[in-house]
Parts: sequence; C-alpha cells; structure tokens
Amino acid sequence: MAQAYALTRGGQVSRVLQEQLESWIGACPYGRGPNWWQRARGGDQTDQLVIAWQLAGGAAAPFFAGSDGARFKRRWLDSVYEHARFVHGYFSRHSSANNHLIGEAAGLYIAGLTWPCVQAARVAPRGAPDPRARGAAAEFRGWGQSRAALCYQQFVLDFLLLALLAGRSAGERFSAAYEQRVAAMLEFWRRSWMRAQYTDDRRLR
Repeated sequence: MAQAYALTRGGQVSRVLQEQLESWIGACPYGRGPNWWQRARGGDQTDQLVIAWQLAGGAAAPFFAGSDGARFKRRWLDSVYEHARFVHGYFSRHSSANNHLIGEAAGLYIAGLTWPCVQAARVAPRGAPDPRARGAAAEFRGWGQSRAALCYQQFVLDFLLLALLAGRSAGERFSAAYEQRVAAMLEFWRRSWMRAQYTDDRRLR
C-alpha cells in the first residue's frame, strides 16, 4: 500500500494504508502474539515500518494532519520504539546469531537513521561492535554463497543491501569489506538466476 501511494498519491490509498497500520498496531501489542516471538521478525517489521514511513512522505504524510493524524503518528513512533527496544534487548545468540542477528541489527540501524527516538538503540555501521559485520563474514563465503540454502541468501542480502543503501542516503560509508561482500552476494545471485533460466529454457525445448 505504501508503494501504491508513492506512485499514485491517491487519497483512498492513503486511507487504506493508515487503516492497515492502525489495525496491525492494535492487533499486535508489544510482546504479545506470533509477531513478537522472534527478534529477527522484530527487525524485519522495523524495516517495513521505515519503508512505509518514507514512501508515505515521512512526517509530511497526509494522514498525519490534524489532531487525529497527530495521534496516529504518535502510535506509529511508539511502535517503532517498542520494536527497537525489543530487538536491542534480546539480540539472537548461539545457533541463531547469524542471519537472524544480521536482520536485527539492520533493522535497528535503519530505524536509527530515520527516527531520533531510536538513536540510543542504533548499531553503528563501522567497527568490531557491529554484529552485522561479524554475521556477514560468518554466514557467507568469500564469493557470496550462503552456508545455508539460497532462500537464506536472499533473506540476508535484503537486510545487508537495505542497510547499505540507507547509510549511503544519509551520507554514511560502510567498510570496503562490507561493500565487497554485498557485491559478491549480488553477483552469486545473478549467476544463480541465469543458470536457472538456462535450465528452464532447455527443459522447454
């Protein structure tokens, strides 16, 4: 719905987007229900809230006008803060401290770039403390192939790429190693897709 609004600027689309967000926030209170059972899901949900916010126009979005709009904005920002607090307080450990950890840290980083209210929970993009840097190195080989299935490659690549693009748009630079690893992952995915297309073409013949 946020993408549809960004393309059309339609008032009805804006209303439906608001209704869906209001419904989700109301139906999934902090810490309750299946959407809060996993920290990685919290990181992913944070990303979605950021993307929807930006596509809708940020603080200038039409559904934030007036007193009702101000209340809706407050609910949205409260939900973002709750997500950031949840993820930051319970980073994945042990066997989940790989793709899950990358998603959690990426969600915090992107949210921290967008909203000052989550700056305290933000994970810096540079240096050893960044769990994404450790996770990316552990999870992927030098040429970009995942140690797990290809679906995990796509899952983690989305998080790493979103964080990289968000950082660039804010004027922040990531390490050369980080950018090279993302480039290797993209190249591996491109080659895998081309091989799949070639195989499908031969089967059709």
